[in-house]
Formats: sequence, C-alpha cells, structure tokens
Amino acid sequence: PYAAGSLCSTAGDLVAWTRALHGGRILGPAAYRELLAPGRLADGTPLRYAKGLFVNDSMAGHPVIHHGGD
Repeated sequence: PYAAGSLCSTAGDLVAWTRALHGGRILGPAAYRELLAPGRLADGTPLRYAKGLFVNDSMAGHPVIHHGGD
C-alpha cells in the first residue's frame, strides 16, 4: 500500500469492523446518525455524500453505504 493512507486488511477483519461500526460499538447513536446523514449545499440541495460515505444509493432495491477509496 502507498499514498493517501492505504490500508491492508483481511476479509475477516473488515467484517468485524463493519459489524462493530454498524452495531453500535464504535460510535454512539447520535454520532452514527451524523455519520450517515447526507449533507446539503448552502442552497438546500441534498447531497449523496455524508461524513466520508456515499449514502442514498441503492442496489437491487436495497440501500447502499459505500466509499470508493479515493
């Protein structure tokens, strides 16, 4: 890994991190809601981007939270 803080991990560790993050063991309820709350521009236009994550996308009708890594 190089540049921009690249990370190496195992699939198992990523699953553990995801479960801890979305299971309330990393952030409290208010911080978690803020993490997933899409931003708005000054004119009120809603964004798909929250605090480091893209939200409000869907895949086969299911909500998706993601980040492309760039």
